[in-house]
Amino acid sequence: MPDFVAELIRAGNEVDRLQTNEVRNLIFRAIATVRELREAVEIPGSGTPKDAVVGLHAVAVDAERRSRSERQRCLKLRIWFER
Repeated sequence: MPDFVAELIRAGNEVDRLQTNEVRNLIFRAIATVRELREAVEIPGSGTPKDAVVGLHAVAVDAERRSRSERQRCLKLRIWFER
């Protein structure tokens, strides 16, 4: 898992070099990882707009129309810390 977090941070730092599908795939992997971790510690997602996974999903499905800063924020996991 630390390797994946590092991969996300690197991708966020190089977001201009990534294709939209690469951004989307990384964000979907992040969503899956968060869900797995939540299940492991029995923390349910709220499913509300305040749930970071919901925000990540919104950016992933509409990545081509999202700004560079929105894509970067998701890849660098800042979505959790800026709410």
